[in-house]
Amino acid sequence: MWDWKENAECCFFTNRLDKRLNEFINSQKEFSSDEERWEFLFKNAYTWKRKYSVDFDRTILDSFFRQWDIYTFWGTFPLPAPAFNTPEETLYWILLTGWILTREYGKPERTSHFPSGDLNWMLQRVFQYPRKTCTWLYKQPFLDELKSIYDHSYCVFQRTSENPNPNLSQSEWTEIVKRRENEYSRFLSYHTFFQEHLVQPQILRLNVFKPDRNVRYLIKENQFVYYIQLSDFG
Repeated sequence: MWDWKENAECCFFTNRLDKRLNEFINSQKEFSSDEERWEFLFKNAYTWKRKYSVDFDRTILDSFFRQWDIYTFWGTFPLPAPAFNTPEETLYWILLTGWILTREYGKPERTSHFPSGDLNWMLQRVFQYPRKTCTWLYKQPFLDELKSIYDHSYCVFQRTSENPNPNLSQSEWTEIVKRRENEYSRFLSYHTFFQEHLVQPQILRLNVFKPDRNVRYLIKENQFVYYIQLSDFG
C-alpha cells in the first residue's frame, strides 16, 4: 500500500543511501560489469523521461560560498500507477532518474559510450550523507530555504554587476548581467509557483545545502513529485 512518508523514510532515511541504491540496482538484473550497470541506469532514466514526460530546467545563480555558481535543477514526475511499480521502485527510480538527467543536462541522449568507471564509488560520492541531514519540511520553511539562497546569492550578484570586468566591453558586460538577471527571475518564478500551488505538500529534503554537496527536495503534491536539486561546486 502506498504511504509516501512511510515509504520515503524506509528508502532514504539512512547513513548509507549509496549502499541501498547499489543494492537496488543490482537486484534489477544480473550485470557482468560496471559499464552494463551504467548503461542500465541511463536507459531506464531515458525511458522514464519519455514514458512520463519528465523534463528538467536549470537555473544558475552566483555562489555566496566563494565558489563558482549555484546550479538548481527543477523537474516534475507524475506518480506511476501502483500496478506498474512498487513504492520502493518508484522512489528509487525518481531519485536515480533525476540524478542521471541532471548529470546529462543539455547533452544529447546517450545511445552508446556509457560510463565505465566505478559506479559504487560514484554513488558513494553523491549519495552518502548522514541520516540526520534528511528531514521533512513544512511548506513555509521550505520556501524560506529557497528564498534565503536566492537572497544571499542576489546580494553577491548585485556587488558583482556593479564592478564590470575590465577585459570585457560595456556591451559584453551588459549582456552577461542581463542573462544572469534572467536566471534570477526564473529561479524566483519557481519559488512563486510553489508558494501558490502547493496546498498540502509532503516535502522531503535529502542532505543540506553547502559547498561541494547536493541537496535534493522531493515534494509530493497529489499525484506529482517535484524534484529539486541544488549544488554549489567550485
